[in-house]
Amino acid sequence: MTSRQSAGKRRRRRTALAAALVVAGAGTLCGVAWPSASEASARPEIRLDAGKVEIPVSGGTAEVRADSLAVNVRADDGGELTLSAPATQPLGRPGPVKVSGRTASWTLPEHGLSVTAAAEQGRLRITVHGTRDDSTLSWPVTGTDRAASQVQLPRGEGLGVPVADPFWNSDSTGLAGHSYDLTADLTMPLWGYTLGGHGVSYLVPQPAGSSVAFASDGGRLRGTGLHTFSRRADTTDYTVTFALTDPSPVAPALDYRRWLTDHGRLVTLKSKIAANPEVGKLLGAFHAYTWGTARTAQGIAQLQALGLSRLWLGYDADGQPMDAQAVAAAKRAGYLVGPYDSFANGQDPKTSDAPTSSWPSPVYPDFCVHEQNGQVKAGFHDRGCYLSSQAFEQSAEGRRYLAERTAQLTANGANSYFLDVDAAGELFDDYSPAHAMNQSQDQANRLARMRRLSGPDKLVLGSESAGSWASPVIAFSHGSATPVADGLWPLERDKAAWGGYAPAGAPGTFFKPVTLPPDLAKAMFDPVYRIPLYETALHDSQVNLDRWELSYNKFPALETDRALLAMLYNTPLNLVLDGPAITAQGKRLAELQRYFAPLHQAAGTSPMTGFRWLTPDHRVQQTTFGDAVLQVTANFGTTAYGSLPPGCVDAVLKGGRPQRLCPTALPAG
Repeated sequence: MTSRQSAGKRRRRRTALAAALVVAGAGTLCGVAWPSASEASARPEIRLDAGKVEIPVSGGTAEVRADSLAVNVRADDGGELTLSAPATQPLGRPGPVKVSGRTASWTLPEHGLSVTAAAEQGRLRITVHGTRDDSTLSWPVTGTDRAASQVQLPRGEGLGVPVADPFWNSDSTGLAGHSYDLTADLTMPLWGYTLGGHGVSYLVPQPAGSSVAFASDGGRLRGTGLHTFSRRADTTDYTVTFALTDPSPVAPALDYRRWLTDHGRLVTLKSKIAANPEVGKLLGAFHAYTWGTARTAQGIAQLQALGLSRLWLGYDADGQPMDAQAVAAAKRAGYLVGPYDSFANGQDPKTSDAPTSSWPSPVYPDFCVHEQNGQVKAGFHDRGCYLSSQAFEQSAEGRRYLAERTAQLTANGANSYFLDVDAAGELFDDYSPAHAMNQSQDQANRLARMRRLSGPDKLVLGSESAGSWASPVIAFSHGSATPVADGLWPLERDKAAWGGYAPAGAPGTFFKPVTLPPDLAKAMFDPVYRIPLYETALHDSQVNLDRWELSYNKFPALETDRALLAMLYNTPLNLVLDGPAITAQGKRLAELQRYFAPLHQAAGTSPMTGFRWLTPDHRVQQTTFGDAVLQVTANFGTTAYGSLPPGCVDAVLKGGRPQRLCPTALPAG
C-alpha cells in the first residue's frame, strides 16, 4: 500500500427528478431516447445548409458548423439546444463538405485537420483527425446553453454540480480552474450537462491525449475538451459522441453503459462468477485491510464469532503476511484473502523500503521508465523508479518475473490479489529505446497481465481506483467510489494531522481518526452533490469501494453519511482492522454487514436501474436495482421523510417489506 496514488413514447419530457431506467437484458434505455431501427432508417439523410451540416440523431436534428465545429440541436419537441459553442481557437475556412451515405466529411486545412460527422446508434459522432504533431484542439465547448443547470462528472463515483453554485465555481475548492485527464483523473471518459428538460452526454471513446477543463464564466461552470494530436502517442484521431438524453443526472452513465454493451466491453459479474466461482464470495462482503491479530487464525475466529459472514481480507506488504494457517481459517469461513502487490515501482533491493519494490536484476534498473530527455522517471514519492509494463510484457523473462512474484505472494493459499495502480489511469510514455511505449500500449500491457491474474491464475482480482477500461479484467476496485479533491493529498502528507506509518502494528495513516476540513468534506462526501454515475454504468460488472486509506472509521464525523451512501449504492464498506479495532468496533461493523449482505447478495449482479432525488434539497434519495430486485431510500437530511427518520435508510427486496438501518443507533463495540 505504500505505492498507492495514485439513463411509452420515444421522446417525453421528464422532470429532473425522473428515474433513469435500464431494462436489464433488453438493451433498452428508458431515459435516453434511442430510436428503433425502423425509426432511424425513416429519418432523412444528411443535409447541407449555409455552412451547416444537419444530421438526424435520436431526439432531434444536430447542426454542426463546418468552420467552427459549433454543435446545436433542434429537438423533436421544439427546443433548440447548444451542445457546443465554437472551438476556442479560430479554425479557418473549411474545405468543401462531402456527403457519402450517412457520413459528412471536410477539412480545416489551416490547422491540418480533417473532420467526419455521422449518426451512430442515435448519437452524433464527430471525429477530428490531426496531422500536425503536438497540435491541440480545444473543443467541444460545453455548458454554454443558457438552460444549463447541472454538470455531471465521473470524478470517482460521480458528482452532479449546479453550474451556478459558488462553491464549485471557486478555483480553490471547486471545479473551476481545474483540468481532468479523461483517463488519469476520471473513472469514465465522459461528462454531461442538464439543459432544461433535456440532457446531453459527451463521450470520448478513445480518451488518450484528451482532457476536460472547467472555467467559471459569469459565475457558471463551462467545460471544454482539450485534445493533443500525436503520431507517437497514437492520438491522431479525436472522437467525441454527443447524445441527447432526458434530464436525469445519471443519463451520461446510461449512455456510456449502452456504448459499452454495443461494443462488447461490458463484462458482467455473473460471467466472472461463472468463470471463477470464488468471485461470488464478493457478494455481501465488506472489505478490510488487516494488521496484527486481525491477520491471525485467532483474529479470523473473532470475526466469525461476531457474525461477519462475508469478508475480503487484505494484508500489506510489510514482511508479515497472513500465514497459511490464517489463510486456511479465512477460507473455511467463506472469506476472500489477498495480498497487496504492485508491479509499478522498482528500487535497489539493497536499499528498498518496501518488499513489493524489490526486484532482482535486471528488472531494477533496466526496466525503469525513461522520460523524453533520457532520465529515469522517479517512482512514487521519488523512490526508485516507475517500471515499464512494456519491459515486462515484451519478453518471456519479464513475464516470468511477474508470475514468480504472484506465486510467491499466494503460496500461503490466498485466493484473491490486490494489484495496486495497474487499473488506475496514470499511464506512462516510455522513451527507453529498449522498451519504448506510449500510454495506449501501457494500458494494453496492464490489461494483459491483469487478465492473466483473473483468468488462468483464477485469482479474485482487485486494483486501485479502477478506470472503466479495466472493468473487463477485474472483480473489485478500491477507490473508484471516491471523488478525490485536490486538498486530500497535502492533508495526507501532514503526518501530524493524518498519521504516519508508525506504530508498525497499527499505523496512524490507517487508524488515526481525522476531521476533514469543511470544504474538503463537502467536495468529497456531501451527498447533495454525489450521483451514482459509476454504479449506473458498472454496478453489475465489478464491486466498487472507497480508497484504501479512507477507511470507514477514518472520518468519524462522516460515518453516518458514508454508511447511507454505501447502502444506497449497494456497495461495501472498506475497513481497517487490528485486534483492538475488532474489540472496539466489531459489533457495530457486524450489524452493518449483516444488513448489507442480503441486499448485496440479491442485487450485486443486477444493474442500477434508477436514481432519483425525492426532495428539492436532494437530501432524500432513492435507487433501484434490476427489475425492482432492490429499492433503497436514504434520508441524509435532518428531518423525517414520511416515516423515514433522518440518518436512516430503508431497503426493500422484491416481494419483501422495508428493512431499516439507522447507523447511529448501532452498538459502538
